[in-house]
Amino acid sequence: MKKSAYILVICALSIIGYYTSESFFSQSCSMLSMDKVILKDIANNNDLYKPTVMAVISGLLPLCFLLIQKTADLKTRFHRVVSALIIILSGLVFWRLRIFGLNSEFQILSEYNTLYNLPATLDRSYLKFEVYLLMGFIVGTLIAILIFRDKSRPLMF
Repeated sequence: MKKSAYILVICALSIIGYYTSESFFSQSCSMLSMDKVILKDIANNNDLYKPTVMAVISGLLPLCFLLIQKTADLKTRFHRVVSALIIILSGLVFWRLRIFGLNSEFQILSEYNTLYNLPATLDRSYLKFEVYLLMGFIVGTLIAILIFRDKSRPLMF
């Protein structure tokens, strides 16, 4: 793709990521089993922080795809689609693994007997769904590069 098309896609995905960050967080929290756990905004983070992080992460998707195109040998449209799917699916897998890990942590926290049966309180920033999504995108990029790289060239430059 041309440079202007990449810039346009990056801007569009960043805007989409900025405006969907709160629904992403609420969807992620709805998958958590918080029986005896309460989420609070203890650190009083800036309201602009979470949407900005999500905008940057979603804006990095075209750059990950560009990195794959520059380093790997994507000859057909099928290879390009598969590499994009690898990036997105690995991001979703890492995000879901974070939810699974948090559910098991919350299960352990709910088993503790506290004074007066008070629920455990956690900060919202502890969840870090966006960071795990970004790690999944990076790992997916690396996997796609390893799958579609030119096997005749050495792996290290």
